Amino acid sequence: MNLSLGFNRARNYSRERDLATYTNGGNGGIDWQFAQRWSVAASVGRTLGSDSRNFTESANDNAQAQLTYRYEIASFGRKLPGQVFVRYARQANENRDASFGLAADGTQWAWDAGISLSLF
Repeated sequence: MNLSLGFNRARNYSRERDLATYTNGGNGGIDWQFAQRWSVAASVGRTLGSDSRNFTESANDNAQAQLTYRYEIASFGRKLPGQVFVRYARQANENRDASFGLAADGTQWAWDAGISLSLF
């Protein structure tokens, strides 16, 4: 089992505009092989953005989860590895611009599945 945890903080300053922008975020994840051929992986993250004059604000959230089954096919005198997976992913964004009174929000999500076979 692998666990991950991360934090970030950034500040950028523009002398021309006399404006500082800030980005703060964090993420976490897990990758767990719970059986010989089965594994599950998941991660989540959040990033917040702003500036020193409160002109803009943003928030971005993301999450994903994946279930994987690894297999082997005996062929050509050897075992060829492959895998089958199912994945869910979601991302949401919120952006605000106080200068122009604009707001933009969006959410994307997807389910996908795949199968692979390595010939080499």
